[in-house]
Amino acid sequence: MEKMRQTVEQIIGEEPFKDQNLKLIGMGADKIVFETPGSTKKIIKISTNFLSQKIGLLLNEGNETKIDSKTEIDADKYQKDLITEHKNIERDILEIFGSEHLLRSGVFKAEVPITKDMISKLMSNEHYRPMLEKLDDETVYKIKTLAETQIIAEELRNKEKFQTKSFNTDLVTEDNFRSAGNVPKALLYIKDFLDSNFLSEFDENSKDEKYVEIVKEIVTKIIKYTKRTGFMLDIFGPDNITIFNKEDDSLGYHLPDVILPGSQNYWRKNIKDDKNFNLLRHNYTFYYSIKSLADKLGIKDNLEPEDLNYFKGAGIPTEGEFTIKNE
Repeated sequence: MEKMRQTVEQIIGEEPFKDQNLKLIGMGADKIVFETPGSTKKIIKISTNFLSQKIGLLLNEGNETKIDSKTEIDADKYQKDLITEHKNIERDILEIFGSEHLLRSGVFKAEVPITKDMISKLMSNEHYRPMLEKLDDETVYKIKTLAETQIIAEELRNKEKFQTKSFNTDLVTEDNFRSAGNVPKALLYIKDFLDSNFLSEFDENSKDEKYVEIVKEIVTKIIKYTKRTGFMLDIFGPDNITIFNKEDDSLGYHLPDVILPGSQNYWRKNIKDDKNFNLLRHNYTFYYSIKSLADKLGIKDNLEPEDLNYFKGAGIPTEGEFTIKNE
């Protein structure tokens, strides 16, 4: 991720981006987030997955004007469907958490200028080398895309002033998870990891009654959302949920980015259909984090494995049931 961030920062510092004075402020699992000098109140998000798709179309043809129209329409439809899907999910979040905790967003059509040199930096795999050679060195290609906008969270612009805390947990890396050999050992690894990081951070701040109350509200509503929908919220990225001091010294929170990235079909699997347990570390990390916090906070209507679509009908694996495959 850090290498990709450096690549993007290098690209926006060169022509044809240089004159636009874009400022890279973050990268998520599938989004690049920019600030522009033309808008001090909004950020712009561009989907890296969709951009890669459109660059792939460009490479396959060697010239964007020769791209098969049906293929391009399918790619555009994919992005529109994705945005619509996220908007539908947002309705449940809005109803449960309240509008004051979400940041208003919108969508607009954009053209991303890109050159052969830029594409070579973004698509460095040797597989693309023959296709890259088809492109003209001097041409600035235009990639049509839908970009998303979002009101900027003031607490993220000035973390010191608002004394911002992030409500998030890191994920155990896939390599470390699989190195455990079997699922029970991997889940124990996750427990130890969370106990010494995310959960211990809560313990350290638990003397602050205002902090405890705001965390209790967030956890209660996350549980309500999961029981209603069967899905997780994305608590895996820094600043996906922010807790901050308001002007009157009370605490508030925002949910800048809590919808899981990409197509939600990816996240809808049940554990019985997830043969290599690709989603187990996400679902178990979410389950153990939220359930453990709820226990600490005395929340009676706590999360159960059956509340998550992933564990429904199967539960959490126990000793001897499963072996992790290194594939």
